[in-house]
Amino acid sequence: MATFEVELPHTEAECLAALVDQARNPETLPKLVWGCRAGTHVGWGTLEAANENAARQLISRVLRDKAKVTPVETFTAGQIKERSVGAGLTCLPTWIRSDESSQRDGQLLAA
Repeated sequence: MATFEVELPHTEAECLAALVDQARNPETLPKLVWGCRAGTHVGWGTLEAANENAARQLISRVLRDKAKVTPVETFTAGQIKERSVGAGLTCLPTWIRSDESSQRDGQLLAA
């Protein structure tokens, strides 16, 4: 399974129909958040699916054509170090530059 970030823009006129249609998929509905009450008619969420087409099928038919579906992934501190060194970057935080960075994998967002 792959992870996809979805963005579901819609108009105020489409809003209720989109929400009602999306509610027909009880597995997907709790994975989405909506800005509609704040006047921003967009839904966002993170979905797991076999591929982009399968992720798109989890989205309301009303929103599917306008939906932005982006494959996403996480990185560990070690992976960032590896990519940075390979790109010749030298302005990395000390904890990433050190040999002990592998002990801090997964803590990048907490730092």
